[in-house]
Amino acid sequence: MSQYINSTHRFLLNIGEPNDIAVQEVTIPSNEVEVITYITGNVPDSGAPATSPGRQKFSQLTFKKGAFKNDTTFFDWANAVRTDPTAKRTIIVTLLDEQGQPAMTWTFPEAWPSKISGVSLNAATSAAMVEDFTFEVGGMITQYI
Repeated sequence: MSQYINSTHRFLLNIGEPNDIAVQEVTIPSNEVEVITYITGNVPDSGAPATSPGRQKFSQLTFKKGAFKNDTTFFDWANAVRTDPTAKRTIIVTLLDEQGQPAMTWTFPEAWPSKISGVSLNAATSAAMVEDFTFEVGGMITQYI
C-alpha cells in the first residue's frame, strides 16, 4: 500500500467514446442520503426521534474543457438526450498515480448533459477558451485500484 496521498492533477475522463477526453477540471458529485425522522406519540419530549436512511441523491458532475474547433461532441450529446432517453451514457473518471497508472475510478451510470455554459470572451486577456459542462448522474460507484 502506498504511503503517499494521491494528487488530483492527473486524471482521465471517458464518456463511452473510444478515446478519453482531455479536460482541465472535474468536480466529483457529493453523495447524500436523506434522513427519515419518525416520532411516535408516546416518546417523552426529551427522547430522541427514530431515524433511518432514506433515498440516496447525488449532486451534479461538472467539468471544464478547452473549446476546440469542430469539437461538437457534448453539444451533439445534449441535443440527442432531449429526444432519445437511451442517449444517456456511463461516464468514468480515472485518477492516475505518480507513474500514470489508474489509482481510483468513479463511475457514473445514466449520465446526461444538463447544462453547457458559454465561454467568456475578453479582449484584454490571452486566456484559453474554456467551456463548463454539467451532468446529471444516475448513481456513483467508487473503486480503489
